[in-house]
Amino acid sequence: MAGFRLANVRLFAMPEDWPAAWDFYANTLGLTVTSLALEAGIVVFQAGEISLCVERVDESERALVGRETGIGFRVENAQATCAFLESRNVEITGRPEKQGWGGILMHVKDPAGNVIDLAEYPK
Repeated sequence: MAGFRLANVRLFAMPEDWPAAWDFYANTLGLTVTSLALEAGIVVFQAGEISLCVERVDESERALVGRETGIGFRVENAQATCAFLESRNVEITGRPEKQGWGGILMHVKDPAGNVIDLAEYPK
């Protein structure tokens, strides 16, 4: 049996938040859109070696929005990234903080309320 490798991550947004959510990943974080299905409410981004899918959900699926995602992006400089995102009015939910494993970790919210981690790894 072949090994398993992470291929994609899914985030969810309510219809009123979906355009701002995918704009956040495209224009604030600068990820490349690889697929967009407006009627289906799905946008897929290239995020390194994996894909990030931001899906529009209806009221019956509201519980999917904003739950713990565990999504993390690697950044070169957490302090500079924090300043940049603050200048773009991104909600910082956890300021850059040195971690026991040697890196610096921060947390931000996307417009749909999903919390994502940004980590500067030790040199």
